[in-house]
Amino acid sequence: MKKVICYIDGYNLFHALENNPSAKINLLSLAKSLVNEGHKLVEVYYFSAYATWKPENMIKHREYVKILEETGVKVVMSHFKRKDMKCNNCKSVWVTHEEKETDVKLSLQILKDAEDDKFDVAYLLSGDSDIVPAIVDVRERHPEKRILAVLPKFQVRHARDIIANTHGLVALASSKIKKYLFECN
Repeated sequence: MKKVICYIDGYNLFHALENNPSAKINLLSLAKSLVNEGHKLVEVYYFSAYATWKPENMIKHREYVKILEETGVKVVMSHFKRKDMKCNNCKSVWVTHEEKETDVKLSLQILKDAEDDKFDVAYLLSGDSDIVPAIVDVRERHPEKRILAVLPKFQVRHARDIIANTHGLVALASSKIKKYLFECN
C-alpha cells in the first residue's frame, strides 16, 4: 500500500478562494477524497500564519485551526512581518505585512518526509513557485516518489512553475471544494 501525505499552503489556498474567503474547508476529508485505491493517507499538514493586525480575521482563523487540529490535521504556523512601503512618485508611506517562513517550513517538511520515507505520493495544495526547489530536490534524490499539484481549477493558469515541476495536476472543481466545506460556515 502506497503512503500519501497532503501538504497544504493555507495562505495560498486562502487567496485561491478569494471570492469566498470565509470558506472553511474540511482539509482531512478533501485529502481523503484525493487518495487512490491501494493508497493510504498517513498525514495532512496545513501551513499558515495569523494576520495579527486584523483581530476579527485572526479569531476566525484560530477557530478554523482548532477545528483542523481536532480532525487530525497537523498545523504548522508561521508569522507575518510588518513592512513599511513608500511610493517613490508621490512619497506616500503605508504599512503592509508579508508572510514569512511558511513556504520554507512547507518545503523543509516535504524534504524531511521524503528523506525519512514517510510518503510514496505527496499531494501539494499550493501554486507558490517558492516551493519548486524542494520539489526538484525530492525528484532528484527520490525519483520513485511522486508529487502531484492540487489546485482549484481557476488557479491552474497562475501555477505553471509548480505544475511543470510536479508529476501531474489534480484540478479541483468549485463543486468539489464546496462539497468539503465545514457545516459551521
